Amino acid sequence: MPACQQVQEKVGTTFIKYARDSAIYRGQGLIEGLYNHFDSDREIFEAIVSAFSVSEFIDLHQLIVRVVDRALFNCFHLFQSTDEIRFLISLEGADEPVNIKRCFPDMPQCLFGTNNPGWIAQYSSYVYPYARAEDAMSLLDYRKAPVAPLQMPSLPAFPDPSVEWHGRTAQQQEALDKFGFWLMRVVRDKTIDEWLSVMAGYEPPDVWLAMQARSLLEGWAERLQRVQRLEEDVMITVLLEAIDAMLHDALYDIDAREEYRIAVKTSRGWVADLTRVPMLVNLAAELFGEDGWIARFSRYPRAWVDRE
Repeated sequence: MPACQQVQEKVGTTFIKYARDSAIYRGQGLIEGLYNHFDSDREIFEAIVSAFSVSEFIDLHQLIVRVVDRALFNCFHLFQSTDEIRFLISLEGADEPVNIKRCFPDMPQCLFGTNNPGWIAQYSSYVYPYARAEDAMSLLDYRKAPVAPLQMPSLPAFPDPSVEWHGRTAQQQEALDKFGFWLMRVVRDKTIDEWLSVMAGYEPPDVWLAMQARSLLEGWAERLQRVQRLEEDVMITVLLEAIDAMLHDALYDIDAREEYRIAVKTSRGWVADLTRVPMLVNLAAELFGEDGWIARFSRYPRAWVDRE
């Protein structure tokens, strides 16, 4: 199997089969009442049952899928847009690990498509939701709709001296802080900002988000705006939990697999593999807790894992 095909299989397994599908299951299961282990889960389900009509429930069900996919899009857009974070995969028989950006320079758009099937259509266990919208907008070939590189947000002074480093060097802590900050601002916060903006009637920033919005049922934004006014925190909480589940599961799998590396450039030089620096638990756990990335770097409230 060619090297880039091997890379695609690994990326598809980690980010689509594992992280995407489990996040959608978690988000949809939350609003269906499948999770009642914590008071916050029960409160969300009870609010949805009392305030959402059937059509609004369906809208939220579908929106969870689109928000998770946009978070994945933004995650790949981050890897595409900077040379200071490199997602590397070691392949059997290869002398050097492969940078996924080298194989897939159009990484964000690789998620979509049916004719030349994108990663969601190939690897997800869920029905592909975008075929009609892509056809209507002539997006069957993702190469015809390139995505401009991100304007990366400015970084604070790192490493952060106010948190416990758990035996890490200043260089290792700076790398963790930098990766976590960009993951929160470019993936987590940006995804919510974009969908709230679309719901408010603003023009989507790129054709791919416009396509996702078009794939939803007509009038969805107006229906969910009404519900949001009634239950202002419920909908955003559900969407954030789905995003956080995707990030957690992707980071957990990356951390668990020997073939994956995340290299980060710092002011002190390169940290060759972020997953191998000293940690209290693992890379996924860096999201949560009082000193976690969500608490320190995100502009939105912390996830369900922190609230209990």
